[in-house]
Amino acid sequence: MVTDWRLWITQAEHDLNDAKSNLSVCCYSVCVFLCQQAIEKGLKALLMVQKGEEPPRIHSLRTLCHVTGFEPNDTKTLIMIDRAYTATRYPDTMEWNGESVLEEKDAREALRVTTDILQAITTRIEEHNAT
Repeated sequence: MVTDWRLWITQAEHDLNDAKSNLSVCCYSVCVFLCQQAIEKGLKALLMVQKGEEPPRIHSLRTLCHVTGFEPNDTKTLIMIDRAYTATRYPDTMEWNGESVLEEKDAREALRVTTDILQAITTRIEEHNAT
């Protein structure tokens, strides 16, 4: 039985809210990590709606965008968010702006893009379900 896609989109919204909370207390890397989680879950919800099957156990936002046919408006920030997923889990894999931490501007940009992407995904799901 396929999991209800609504669980995924609801958790994506919770992750986005948690990301906002982490920005407010200057936890920038956690904020960006949660943005990645929100986008990943949103894309997986879209994939479930499109294909009617469980989403793959992958984490690459670029791969999920490709599989769903979703094209974000800001691929540069999406790539930063995608890389941050790995970098926040494995600190020796990436440097940001010459430093080992994400900055406030990175977190704010990630939140902006994540909000836009989740809104676009929700619209795509609504359009798909209306047909």
